[in-house]
Amino acid sequence: MDINYLLARQQISLMNAAVAQNMCARRAHTDLAAAYGAALSSLGFPVTRNAAGQPGIHKPGKIADLAIAAGGMAR
Repeated sequence: MDINYLLARQQISLMNAAVAQNMCARRAHTDLAAAYGAALSSLGFPVTRNAAGQPGIHKPGKIADLAIAAGGMAR
């Protein structure tokens, strides 16, 4: 897959998580962002990790805190 596509999808997922109306939707979008981050990482693209150690969250803060509060993003 194209790295630019994965980066764009990851950022869109993070933006969607930020405006999600409920915790379930927020978690789904956050998990998608983490999956895109993992795909980027597997292609050798440097991806930062959040406090829970999951790839894909470039800006620790509100979204990462919400994901951790919801039980993290573990599979």
